[in-house]
Amino acid sequence: MKKSLNPISLLLAFLPAAFLFMNIGTYSLWDDETMTSLIAQGVLLSGDTSAQLGDNIVAYREGIALRGLKDRFSPPLPTYLVALSMQIFGPGSFSARLPFIVAGLLSFFLFIFWMSYSRLTWLFQTVLIIGILGNVSLLLYFRQARYYGLVILFFLALLYIYLHPKANLRWALCGAGCIAGLFLTHPLAFVSVGASCLADSLIFERKKYFKASLPFPYVLAPAGVVIGISLFIWNPFLTKHAEYQQHITIVDRLTLYVLS
Repeated sequence: MKKSLNPISLLLAFLPAAFLFMNIGTYSLWDDETMTSLIAQGVLLSGDTSAQLGDNIVAYREGIALRGLKDRFSPPLPTYLVALSMQIFGPGSFSARLPFIVAGLLSFFLFIFWMSYSRLTWLFQTVLIIGILGNVSLLLYFRQARYYGLVILFFLALLYIYLHPKANLRWALCGAGCIAGLFLTHPLAFVSVGASCLADSLIFERKKYFKASLPFPYVLAPAGVVIGISLFIWNPFLTKHAEYQQHITIVDRLTLYVLS
């Protein structure tokens, strides 16, 4: 079957925009969104992830995420994107959620592009997109001022690059950007994706394919530099959160897993 762009998919691709942008500035930020937004305001004031806003200090749970009145636990990329949005549109629910809605839309368009140029039938593509549009949870996650939209975007982009390697520097740098972006957004997601790609390389011998087609050092070196520098600044193991983790046993984690 010839690869082709499904016009129905393109038409349906614009529907999430209406769902995602509808009334995003009319209701207040919830707990975790507020933390991202407040630290972003600290970025606007100091250029760093400062928890000091005038005479107030953002220090939930006795400052478990802080080191030197700076948030050194939370990955910095979502916070800085919110700060940029607030610099342009002003503080508020709309500007806090906007970067993640844009990331969600880009994720959806990337998925449409990837699927449309696959060997799936138009009928299958259309039904799949309608199913995604009916996934209320996904759309609600994209509307939150949290890392969800960014993680999905970087994951899809990185997976596409991994499965479609090209022997050029630009493609390699795109892969490096996705790796670094994923780590700066959610390190645990970065670890899970990296472990999956490593397992695929070892089990299915994709490493031979990569060695022949993709300049792998150009992928890992820039990403490694960015990740290394970020760990000197935003390192959760150097905050009070590390002390908190030491008191959590394997039994506690298993109990939480079973109960959830």
